[in-house]
Amino acid sequence: MIKNILIICSDAEVTGLIKSKVSGNADVCITSDFATAIDSQNLPFDLIFIDVTLQPDNTTGGFEIITEHFKGLNPLVQVVALTPKAIAKRAFNSVRKGASEYLTYPIDDGEIGLVLELVQQNLSKNLELGYLRDKFWQSDWLDIVQTNNPGMCKVLEK
Repeated sequence: MIKNILIICSDAEVTGLIKSKVSGNADVCITSDFATAIDSQNLPFDLIFIDVTLQPDNTTGGFEIITEHFKGLNPLVQVVALTPKAIAKRAFNSVRKGASEYLTYPIDDGEIGLVLELVQQNLSKNLELGYLRDKFWQSDWLDIVQTNNPGMCKVLEK
């Protein structure tokens, strides 16, 4: 379940549209620049929408700083890049740098709904995988694990 959402966007219409599509029990924080997002927001957000046009110097550096900061607080955080169609390449670069999805302007409420559904599925999948790893990977099972890979043999010997 998506509980905490951060929107980094200076367009009030877009932030209002996103906020209207989010379920009523989620906390939504809105900021208009990267520095304020990092300085004032230390919550473990589940979902972050980032307008890539707010990045300084038309680079993906600001995007990486934001994703690293918030992944440090919540490794399962999902990031959605927002971008105009004219600079969609920056959205692709953002996906390479850690974004889960991207949306192009003008943003349609149907697209937001689809992205929210996909993000919810990704969060559920990641939580289930984490649970299964914890439940089924017991230290006493290391005797059962067999491999022919020399690097893994060294790891398992420790």
